[in-house]
Amino acid sequence: KGTGKVWVDVEPLVGTSTQSTALIASHVAKNYSGDVGNYDYFFDINSNASVVEGPSAGGAMALLLVSMLKGKKIPLDVGMTGTITEEGYIGAVGGVFEKAKEAARIGIKLFMIPKGEAKQTVKDEGEIKSINLVDYGPAKLGMKVVEISTIDDALKFAFSDIPSIDVNSSSNALPDFIPDAITNPESLARMKELTSKYVNDAKHSLSEAKTALSTTLINDSSLMSSLLDVLNGSEDSIKQAEILYDKNYLYSSANYAFLGKVNAMFVKDIANNPSIIEPKSTAFDVKLLALKRDISDMRENFSDKIFIEGIEWQIAALQRLNWAEQNYNSIKGSSTVVVINYGNSTEPQTSLIKDLRDYEFATAWVQASRDFYDVAKASGRQAEIQINELSSLEKKINAYIAKAEDLASASAPDEDTTRRLNSAKTALGNKDYLTAIFDSASAYALTESAKRIEGKNISELKTVLDDEIKAAESAVGSNGNYLWARLYLDHSEYFMQAAAFYNSQELGAQYKDSLENGISLAALAKELASATDEINKVVSEKVKEKGIVQGANIPSVSNPQNALVFVALGLAIAFLVLAIIFLAMRIMAVVKKRNPSNILSQIEDLKEFEKKLNNRHAKGDISDEDFASEIAQVSDELERLESLRKEKVSHLVKIEKLKLSTRQVDDELKELRQLYSKGLLTSGEFKDNASRLKRKNEAMLGGMSHESDHLSKDDSLIKETLEKARETRKSAKKKPLQKQKKKKK
Repeated sequence: KGTGKVWVDVEPLVGTSTQSTALIASHVAKNYSGDVGNYDYFFDINSNASVVEGPSAGGAMALLLVSMLKGKKIPLDVGMTGTITEEGYIGAVGGVFEKAKEAARIGIKLFMIPKGEAKQTVKDEGEIKSINLVDYGPAKLGMKVVEISTIDDALKFAFSDIPSIDVNSSSNALPDFIPDAITNPESLARMKELTSKYVNDAKHSLSEAKTALSTTLINDSSLMSSLLDVLNGSEDSIKQAEILYDKNYLYSSANYAFLGKVNAMFVKDIANNPSIIEPKSTAFDVKLLALKRDISDMRENFSDKIFIEGIEWQIAALQRLNWAEQNYNSIKGSSTVVVINYGNSTEPQTSLIKDLRDYEFATAWVQASRDFYDVAKASGRQAEIQINELSSLEKKINAYIAKAEDLASASAPDEDTTRRLNSAKTALGNKDYLTAIFDSASAYALTESAKRIEGKNISELKTVLDDEIKAAESAVGSNGNYLWARLYLDHSEYFMQAAAFYNSQELGAQYKDSLENGISLAALAKELASATDEINKVVSEKVKEKGIVQGANIPSVSNPQNALVFVALGLAIAFLVLAIIFLAMRIMAVVKKRNPSNILSQIEDLKEFEKKLNNRHAKGDISDEDFASEIAQVSDELERLESLRKEKVSHLVKIEKLKLSTRQVDDELKELRQLYSKGLLTSGEFKDNASRLKRKNEAMLGGMSHESDHLSKDDSLIKETLEKARETRKSAKKKPLQKQKKKKK
């Protein structure tokens, strides 16, 4: 008897999120009983861990309270896991596979899990595989597993006759959410290419992570379970990325692919070298050193000048480089360690898991920075204006920062908001006004949307999302003048569709998350459209003021003499294209005679010879001394040949890419001529672009010559190594090898 107070035992130590979950469970119980306020509730959690934290017992707590208030006792062979919302929805948790195994071990016959979590990536019988717990439970664990989405589902199953439950009809897997396809403007063509690359990169990283986890030396079951959870999330993210790419939600797809790749790299690095998450890890220090070098090298690529057509790509590249550097500085300056319990250990082990995750994000951002910079650089004209000359943006930047800090002071901002706000301040201090205005506008949008979300119920959030998307659509329009604002708007509309889907599936937690994410992204789209307008205005004014855009002071074609210059330039580029094509044909004609498969056959022969040596040694037909001498020589030659083969393939791939680029340049030149002949390009615009093509072709010509030289050197080295390998086998066949004397027992 009591007044509705909720207590949680603190032995073991119980974290705040677990305590909050107990309170939410009591609120849920009010929907089932009018007597909730007539009792006090005391939760006693039994565990051999020193700290219990997390919300995954929320569903069980709510089920327990409701059943007690109804005077019904839950059977001892029924168990469940899942978070709980005040609306009574069951949400996703981690470690479902491990929890299912433990439930089966202690005699549970019916295990309830959150809807959508039956599919798990697990290590089973030494192999990384995907399973469905609904099928796996009865077959391997002797326990039925059902998916539930509400506390009502939990109540229904908890008091059912377990043998009569049909898991196939009662526990259908959550269908994939697939949004309606959208059409991308032409301005997003390069983003489409990059997104395809990111999805493929993520899939490759996932494959590597699975291989690493299959052969890892990790024997700690708790750590292994955590890594499998991360891998499971990675696989889900990449699957979603593929769906969204097909539907043209480019930022959404790239974002999921990015997260999937980061998580996969995280798993792979730990699986390959578990010591990397231990204090004072040399392996981690080596990785940080490489990261620092990559950031420094990338920083040197940036010019202070502005790419007119690619200005938003340039800003995005600088943003991500700044974020990577911010993470690096945070890791190096970190004075705290994350404490994690492994298994049943009573002594908590320190871990650098957070630092490793920050490192993985940083390396991925550096790669994105490199990609975005390449797009900006290839976009065309570069203004003779320094970024630090755009000081008229400073007033707007300071206003954004002040408003963001004011809103953030009321409630702690999340990690993304903090990163953007800190990046804006750093960029402003460095007089990088372009990055500063984008990051400050983003920080303001996120803090302002968080304020609008705070305290709202689901129906109110739906109204806010509708209003935010309308405002963003009005700001962005449909003319394709914006890059990131357009992408963020598409991402917010994806979440609006996702919210409707999850609502139809009665998945309250996902419904609410989708609404909140959509609101934040619509706010981002609106503010970045405004920031882009400010940038374009200031840059245009600066160009007019200085009148010195690179390649702008060009002669008019109306002058006969200038017309000759125009024609000469076009012919020069055409001849250059032909020269490159001719060089490519000449190189590839030679390449056909230098087939890397010849190297492969020699490598296979050497491996076969190595195998024979091993067999002879095992039989005692060759002495230890002779065997050691011969096997060392063969190993050296194998290693050398393999290295040369990889190097040669690398040069061949580069030549193929250059060949493709020459065709693209040729096509672009033809298109330029057509546009100019139709009067759609001014002579100045033609010359700017023609000059760019000329420089690009000259670079490709040099590149192909460079690769050709390398191929010649490779062939010389390969020939020399192959000769040496043949001599090794010949001498081995001629040389009378001394038999190994058998030792008497």
